[in-house]
Amino acid sequence: MKGRNPFKDLRVRKAVYHAIDVPLIIDKVLARPGRAHRRLPQPLVDGSPAELDKRLPYDPAVRLLLGEAGYPNGFSVTLDCVNVAWRENVCQR
Repeated sequence: MKGRNPFKDLRVRKAVYHAIDVPLIIDKVLARPGRAHRRLPQPLVDGSPAELDKRLPYDPAVRLLLGEAGYPNGFSVTLDCVNVAWRENVCQR
């Protein structure tokens, strides 16, 4: 599997998306009020459709999708983060 790009598979992207517990990050890591946005442009932009504002829920059970995609034990990936203290904390959790 070395050399393959796992993110080319929609199942992998969906599993990773659902594995990020955004409310937990906002509450415990950022330790401040926050709001999760699903997309750009942000909802405050005029003409931005409200139906795009809702983020899909945290669901670690979609880990099964990784197995279906050929990664039953997961895979390693390097995460590049901005060197700003609060963003660094989000990346490390």
